[in-house]
Amino acid sequence: MNLGFFKNSEKFDFSTGSRGYSGWRDNVDVPLVEKDEKYEIEILEGESIVRVLELKDQTFYEYTKELQNIDFGSLVNNLEIKIYQTSDMVGRGQVKQINFNY
Repeated sequence: MNLGFFKNSEKFDFSTGSRGYSGWRDNVDVPLVEKDEKYEIEILEGESIVRVLELKDQTFYEYTKELQNIDFGSLVNNLEIKIYQTSDMVGRGQVKQINFNY
């Protein structure tokens, strides 16, 4: 899974990896081989989870200033998240953890 963050923005995006057989071909997207593209995202404060998101067929999330104020009491300079691809076939996949600095 790839994960990116838009600097000077509140938006991050991610792309999936295939969970079934898919031979690699140049210039072609990896097929999903599943009914739905689903993700679970945890927003962290230290070891504590402050927000859990479940997204379906959406490969971005905008973590607004309003939500940051709700979760942290103020805007944050550093955001740590965990993201999992989930499915009916495999369940919760391996975690991708990343720390974003604004």
